[in-house]
Amino acid sequence: MKLFILLLALSSFPVLAQDHHHHGHGHENYKTTQRKSLIEKDKKIISDALTINDQLFNALLAKDAKLIEKKSQEISTLFQGNKDAIFKELALKASHLKTIKGSTKQEDALKAYEDFLKPLIKVVQEYDLESSYNVFSCPMVKKSWIQDVRVNKGVKNVFAPYMLECGTQDTQF
Repeated sequence: MKLFILLLALSSFPVLAQDHHHHGHGHENYKTTQRKSLIEKDKKIISDALTINDQLFNALLAKDAKLIEKKSQEISTLFQGNKDAIFKELALKASHLKTIKGSTKQEDALKAYEDFLKPLIKVVQEYDLESSYNVFSCPMVKKSWIQDVRVNKGVKNVFAPYMLECGTQDTQF
């Protein structure tokens, strides 16, 4: 019986090793599901949000308190009054960005930013926006964010500046 278990374990080792090897490369793990289309009006709103989000992302990286406040306010007003279903959660989470002021601690600004990013990431993954915005994540801090890969080609972990390049690109759109 012990011999049988040993043989079974040894015979499955190459399969486990092969599977581990496959996941060791970053590019095979991109999310490549088919995304839905958006009407032009909604696509423009999301496109504007992604542009401002990228400016906010870079302001957070630079720890520019005035620009963080300005871009947070811009995003929060972008969704005000929009009743479309795809914007419901985005509008709610974006409204929390209004609380970010120049005097807000970086960690508090990042918490509000993370809350806003969760529904924005869902939209980026679900809808074809014909853009260069992709989802990144860091397993160390267990957070995800969106980067414009034309602006920031490598990983820029806004949630962990002490390990700025820690993370992976999860999508390739």
